[in-house]
Amino acid sequence: MRIRGFLSRRFEPPAPLIEASIYLPSMGERQLILLIDTGASATTILDSDAGRFGITLEYARENLRPAPRKVLGIGGVAETYMIEGAELTLTQEDGLEVGEALDLYIVLHDPETLSDEVRGLILRLPSLLGRDLINRYRLYIDAGRDEVYLER
Repeated sequence: MRIRGFLSRRFEPPAPLIEASIYLPSMGERQLILLIDTGASATTILDSDAGRFGITLEYARENLRPAPRKVLGIGGVAETYMIEGAELTLTQEDGLEVGEALDLYIVLHDPETLSDEVRGLILRLPSLLGRDLINRYRLYIDAGRDEVYLER
């Protein structure tokens, strides 16, 4: 079973990405493009994609459970929440879908504390496919052949 990703030349050097459908209980399903990030311990939805689900910082503070640990990245620490019982669906090369259950991290930055420039940069960051899912597969990246895929 092979699930194809792709290299995006929007990043320098090109970055491995994969399309996924994510279902959040009581919030619905959205198609997202995730950065395959072996440095991320958990699959994480960032600000822009969280907004597509209607998750704002205010909503998260009132309705979501704080994550057991905060997410630390290059930009520092941000508010981190968890949604249990999420489902991520990937599509195999043959068109069949593979569903993966997971507890999904939601990372949100407080826009009131950010400059316009930093806010713009954060909103361009893709959400992350982390090792909690990557480790269920073999990851293959060959930039010279323009190949990215997960295989089981």
